[in-house]
Amino acid sequence: MLLFFVYHGSLAASQLRLIRELNRAFLSSVKALLRVLDMRDPHTSAHSLKVQALAMEIAVALHLPPERLEVVRYAALLHDIGKVGVPDEILVGKGKLSVEHRQVMNRHARHTKEILSQIDFPTALADVPNVAAGHHERLDGSGPLGLAAAEIPLESRILAVADVFEALTASRTYKELESMRETMNKLREMAGTHLDPVVIDALERALTL
Repeated sequence: MLLFFVYHGSLAASQLRLIRELNRAFLSSVKALLRVLDMRDPHTSAHSLKVQALAMEIAVALHLPPERLEVVRYAALLHDIGKVGVPDEILVGKGKLSVEHRQVMNRHARHTKEILSQIDFPTALADVPNVAAGHHERLDGSGPLGLAAAEIPLESRILAVADVFEALTASRTYKELESMRETMNKLREMAGTHLDPVVIDALERALTL
């Protein structure tokens, strides 16, 4: 009987070590991807961190359960990893993008899904590739993947609002920093066609807490 408990105790300890090692390997993969993105375009890397912070605040304001908060955390951090496939003249070029260049830039959502689908995410984070890839989808269905309204995961709609808000408030060489009120007004103009109004409300609540 004693040997039975010793054996099963040893087995449980081995399984725990394996889980920890797998978690470390997963986190190392995420860090490696972020390092690649940072080397390619430091601005995009910094943007991803800001989007992550905003998205988490929105998700908390919407009372998402802990397991979905983790999906938001990783999807937000990795949502722009597909930009490694965007040509330099578009990714790091100065000035406003042309319509053609904007179309090329928007393809990074598909690249994001292709890249993240190669990672063996833990079961609880299996939705990260789809959520991250959906951050440019629009409620009216005119986004890169053609998803509309409820077809777009809530977490992707959260990322979309955080992404647009950060882009509007970040300093750029070709536009001035916008006031919070102006930014929220612009988000409201996109509500219903591009962005989810419920998520915009959650962002406003989070920012005023």
